Amino acid sequence: EDFGGGGLETDDKSSGECIEECDKRAGCNYWSWVKGQNINCFLKKTKTSVVKRSGFVSGSTSAACDQTRVTQSEKGAVQKFNKNEINGRFKITSLKWNEKLKNSESQEFKDLANTIEDSIGSMLRNEKELSEKVDFSVAVQRFKKGSVVCDFKVNYVNKDAWIAIPFAIKPSDVTNAMNKNFKLKRGILFQRFLIAANSFNSSTPVDHCAAKGCSHKCNYDYDVEQYVCTCPRSLVLGKDQLNCINQDQVEEESDDEAIGVTDPSDQDTEVISTEMPKT
Repeated sequence: EDFGGGGLETDDKSSGECIEECDKRAGCNYWSWVKGQNINCFLKKTKTSVVKRSGFVSGSTSAACDQTRVTQSEKGAVQKFNKNEINGRFKITSLKWNEKLKNSESQEFKDLANTIEDSIGSMLRNEKELSEKVDFSVAVQRFKKGSVVCDFKVNYVNKDAWIAIPFAIKPSDVTNAMNKNFKLKRGILFQRFLIAANSFNSSTPVDHCAAKGCSHKCNYDYDVEQYVCTCPRSLVLGKDQLNCINQDQVEEESDDEAIGVTDPSDQDTEVISTEMPKT
């Protein structure tokens, strides 16, 4: 059964609005978004047969994914993004930039990274409401000039007593705790370094990747400083920057762009099925 009759008109550049339409409708579990169409969003309660077509992006809500999590895991499925991940950044003003910090294999990088990882880990372990439920890991991703800017990643996993409660804490709980500590300059990190005021910021894949509509994976790109869709080695990212395609599809995109037309069958065919992404 389709929600909204035969379909809905949503943003023609991204599937994000279509996903939001599904999320806010009770009972909606699956969605399909069609590139280049006015009526471009089709919502369903149940998964139907799969028909793969160029320009279609399909997916499911988190509730639908949770219902099939065991089945998908048995098939070796991989989540599109880590729901328990937080990416953070702050600036150290008490250190002078050293070009060796660009190299993650240098001793200078390793020494500074270990100190920061230990300091942030200690900060999180001191948040008893969080640390009694989960174990944290902290990993410095890179250092950047100005004075020394540190990009780092926090991951957490539920402790044994909390495994049966998947949402014992949320990524926002962790970001709020770190924001509080950086604002109050609380912890060993601030005894070891002078941290620039208001330089700390953080983001999570849960907030940015869920509505992005990537066909495969979504990761934080430290060069462009935003979340982007990524592909396995056998595929490349299409011109829409959302869907991973093979070499034949790359050539089709180039041919369509060259002659300025689209496949007529795409314009006349109604979306009759959706495919749930791997979770």
